[in-house]
Amino acid sequence: MNPNFSNFFGYLFGSFLSYKLNKALTFKSQNTSLSLKRYCCIISLGLLASQIVILLGVNLLENREELSYVKLIAIMAAVSLQYLGNTFFGSNEKKSKFVKD
Repeated sequence: MNPNFSNFFGYLFGSFLSYKLNKALTFKSQNTSLSLKRYCCIISLGLLASQIVILLGVNLLENREELSYVKLIAIMAAVSLQYLGNTFFGSNEKKSKFVKD
């Protein structure tokens, strides 16, 4: 199976499942529009980063045995972007500033 194709659909499935489980279990939200637009923007950035790493890795490496390393780097790039995006952009809550005693 083509790595770009399988990465894309695996990523979408995982992202959808993550949204549903976080909404239901972590945040216990009844709100049907729980930052769906923001979540989709953040997920799209993570997917784009992952796809770019996979595309570059597949094209640069002629040895298909090292694709697991490319996928690992793609996962790290996507997770990092999503974490930063969710931390600084995904929440409607205002962050409190550090107060010195």
